[in-house]
Amino acid sequence: PNIFAAFLIFALFLTYFAILKNASRIGQNKAKSVIGQAKYVIEVGLLFLLSLGLMLTFSRSAIAIFSISSLMFFATLIFSKTIIIEKIKVVRIFIVTILIFISLGFVFRNEIIFRTSNILSDQSVSQRFFYNEVAINQILSSPILGVGMGNFIVDFNTRHSNLAVWQYQPSHNLFLLIAAEIGVLGALLLIIFIIQNLHRLIRNKINSGDIFTISILFVFFSYLILANFDHYFWTIQQGQVLFWLVVGILNQKEN
Repeated sequence: PNIFAAFLIFALFLTYFAILKNASRIGQNKAKSVIGQAKYVIEVGLLFLLSLGLMLTFSRSAIAIFSISSLMFFATLIFSKTIIIEKIKVVRIFIVTILIFISLGFVFRNEIIFRTSNILSDQSVSQRFFYNEVAINQILSSPILGVGMGNFIVDFNTRHSNLAVWQYQPSHNLFLLIAAEIGVLGALLLIIFIIQNLHRLIRNKINSGDIFTISILFVFFSYLILANFDHYFWTIQQGQVLFWLVVGILNQKEN
C-alpha cells in the first residue's frame, strides 16, 4: 500500500491541476460553461475517489506528507504574485479538498485513532528504527564503497543471522540505504543533485506561473520527504520509474 500511495499522490496533484485549469475556463461563454461545470463535477468526484484510495492505504507518512504538501501548494497559488489565476477559485477548490478529507476522516475515525495512537511503540515504527540503525552500522564499517548495490539484505543477514525471514528488509530511509550500499560519496552526489535541481526548479518553475509544473514540483517535494520513511524509490522498479518520471517531467525543456 505504501508505493500505491505514492502513485495516488501523483494522481491527486494532477487532479488539482485539471480542476484548476477547468475552473479558469468556466464562464467564458454559455456552451463552454455548461461543459466546464460537468467536467468540474467529474473531476471533483475523481478527487474524492483518489482521496478515498489514499486514505484506504492507511499509509501514515503518505497521508501526512500529502496533506502538508497540499496546504503548501494552495498557499503558493493563493499568495504568489507571479501565478496568474483567480484566487477565489483556488480558495473554493481548497475548501472542497478540506471538506473531502474531513468527511473521510470522520468515516475512518476509528482506524485513524488506532493507527496514530501509541505510534512510537508501534512494531512497524520500532522496526524502522532498527533497520536505520543497521544501515548506519554498515555505513560506519564501509563508508567509501558501501556494502554493494543491492547487498543491504545480504550484509544485514550476516550481521543478524538469528532473525525471522520476514524481518530482513531494507532501511526505510532512502538516503541511509543509498549511503550503506554505494557509500557516503554516492549518497552525497545524489543529495547535491537533488539540492541543485530543487533550487533551480523552485526559482524557475514557480516564477514561471505554470500550474502544471508547479503541481509536479509539489509531487517531487512530497517524494523527497517520503524518501525518509520508505525505500521503494530505490529498491522497487515501479518506485524507480515513478521517481525519475517526475524528475524528467520537471526537467523537460520549455517549448
